[in-house]
Amino acid sequence: MSSAYSAVSQFTFDIAAKNALYAANSTLYTKGADPLLPQNDNVFSDGYALQIATLTRNETTGAYEAYFEAVIQGSGTTTGYLEKETAKYMALGQNYPNPCSGMTTIPLTLKSPARVRLSLWNLAGQKIWELDGGTLNTGEHLFPIDFSALNLPMASYAYQVEIENGQGIYKDCKMITVLR
Repeated sequence: MSSAYSAVSQFTFDIAAKNALYAANSTLYTKGADPLLPQNDNVFSDGYALQIATLTRNETTGAYEAYFEAVIQGSGTTTGYLEKETAKYMALGQNYPNPCSGMTTIPLTLKSPARVRLSLWNLAGQKIWELDGGTLNTGEHLFPIDFSALNLPMASYAYQVEIENGQGIYKDCKMITVLR
């Protein structure tokens, strides 16, 4: 098992940026602006000011990118450079396109052979789909996902990749937005 620490939190996109994206893509998002604000959707009843992720358009790729930074408070010391533990064994890429209206592709690079599982989670923390990718070789791998075939509603989801190799089990996750 990995000895790395992890923190889990819900997060939301900036409401104005999210609703501007919906308005700019009204043919994909036919329901219009999100009617719920973080302060009244019951997910963030304990506050959301430190849980807002950016949502910006990458003009080169046309994709939307989200960034979220978390700070963990506590005591202890560190020396030198701290690398994300999973980076030693894999690199999970951002799906493209994101947001998507049906099909998207999730890129994964393995630094050594590993058993791979990919799962989708709704923002209530429920696993809604899983793929057992089997044992894959070192290198780049692409996982196409057809949200239309999965019959999932328009929403934001988290996708998680779990790998298992001779050193342990490692997980990483990113967010995806599905528009219809």
